[in-house]
Amino acid sequence: MIVGRVDRLGIVVSSLCAAHCALGAVLSTAAVAGGFLADERFELLFVGVAVLIAVIALGAGYREHRAAPPLWIGAGGLLLLASARLVHDLELAEVALSVAGAGTLVAAHVVNLRSLRRAKACA
Repeated sequence: MIVGRVDRLGIVVSSLCAAHCALGAVLSTAAVAGGFLADERFELLFVGVAVLIAVIALGAGYREHRAAPPLWIGAGGLLLLASARLVHDLELAEVALSVAGAGTLVAAHVVNLRSLRRAKACA
């Protein structure tokens, strides 16, 4: 079941994305921002990979289980991540929205995995 593996990867990547956002804010205030954590390209790469995995996993999962909740939860996570980019100048709001968005994507992957298991059990 390749979709399940992609969901598990999505959980890991989204969790790392949330940790990066939270730790990046803490470390940047501690004057350790010179490293890769402070690099905006690294942040965009993290978000981009998390979004790509979410779109692939949730879309493929929906084709198998036809349950809409993972898609709605994932859409909410993507909206939160996009909102974080819009408030880039407000550091605390950006961090809060990014962590919430990544956490919501984790929840979407978990719900997607459960929906896949339920669909497989009913088949």
